[in-house]
Amino acid sequence: MPLTTPVVVEEVVFTREKMTTQLMSEVYKEEIMKHPEEDFDYYEQRENEHYTNHHRLAKELKEEGIVPTLPILLVPGFASSSLKVEQGYKRWENKRIWISLHKLGLRKFKHTVGKALHRQSSQPQDILGSEIRDEAHHESLATKLDGSVRQVAADVTGTSKMKRKWIEHMCLQEDGISDPPGVKVRPYTGLEAISYLDPKRITKRLSHVFAPLITFLTELGYDEQNLQAAPYDWRIPLHHLETRDGYFTQLVKMIETLHHYNGRPVLIIAHSMGNRVVQYFFNWLKWTRGETDATAWIKCYVHTFFAVGPPWLGAPKIGRALISGEAMGLDHFLFGKERLRLARSCGSIGCLLPIERSKFVMNEIESFYYLKKKGEDQFQPCPLKDLLQSCDAQRTVECVDKNFMNNPLYGSRSEDQPMSILEAPPVERLFALYGVGLDTELSYYYEQKK
Repeated sequence: MPLTTPVVVEEVVFTREKMTTQLMSEVYKEEIMKHPEEDFDYYEQRENEHYTNHHRLAKELKEEGIVPTLPILLVPGFASSSLKVEQGYKRWENKRIWISLHKLGLRKFKHTVGKALHRQSSQPQDILGSEIRDEAHHESLATKLDGSVRQVAADVTGTSKMKRKWIEHMCLQEDGISDPPGVKVRPYTGLEAISYLDPKRITKRLSHVFAPLITFLTELGYDEQNLQAAPYDWRIPLHHLETRDGYFTQLVKMIETLHHYNGRPVLIIAHSMGNRVVQYFFNWLKWTRGETDATAWIKCYVHTFFAVGPPWLGAPKIGRALISGEAMGLDHFLFGKERLRLARSCGSIGCLLPIERSKFVMNEIESFYYLKKKGEDQFQPCPLKDLLQSCDAQRTVECVDKNFMNNPLYGSRSEDQPMSILEAPPVERLFALYGVGLDTELSYYYEQKK
């Protein structure tokens, strides 16, 4: 029984924060409208301005005598590690695929569409704002653009062969683990994997992840000997990071090496899903070494766990992603079925689903998900699992159960024990940093049409 896309009623009541991630496509659109020509100097100037405050702060701290003491390991969040094609389309091999606008078939997007919109529209947001969000509006868009621009608009609205090829490379098979036949996509290594997702001259500033922090720490005196990154393939379930890539084994070696060269335990800074990865890493240590030895190792090698935006209890918007799809910041480039395929192909996404709703502080919300069945007048609370099964996502439910809920390092080891992932991280110092005063998606309303 297919469902409509979510309609959030009473959003003012049930939402306090708006998503903090600014869509790259929105920023990109605004920039090309202001500067439709190939004005690279302008973008370089904006890039330099963007980091002025970081340089100034680092200089002030150095003048006060503050220097690097603890080595730092950075663990990025969901969709925040760059991925490359190790095997697949020959022209893409050993090149970045996450994220690359050019591989989405949009090589001419900036120059051609930007100039056309600058010339033809006094209200550019009407063309690249609401209308481009859905393939159904392609004809409306195409009538406003002419000549070669119309072909580029067709690329944007989903007809690009390059984009289809990109989707084939990025999406895992139904198990949420395996690459498609003939394709092998893996994460980049090192700081470059988490600095910028698309480090080309124009898109660099628009796709930074840890770049501002890395720039600041480098200015403060950090270098490759005391500042490292631990990128990973954010698409696959947590335990397969180890079974497929040996990620947690590498993490142990990386932390021990940082400790060896600096003579100090490590400060781990993780963001978003990266905190889930670190939590799971600690559970993996206890599982493989025994709790006593694992605790001793953590005490010796980990000084502080600094969690930025940690999803300790998950995030309701992940349920929306599995029901309706998620563009991951590419809202103007990926559409309904493409978004849904990309979201459901990520076996990792289950680790971000909301758990233990009773522990959330928003007591006024009875449920995160509501459904109004056909013929009924009222929305009723509905378990996420039931919603997923109702919209042909039974395979997703099975993957979540197998990879997380029935996994002793994540779910409950027995009926009378809490979920392992809800245990407090076994570190002596834990800091959690959250944004405030920003709207965040909390609840969703679906209406059954058939």
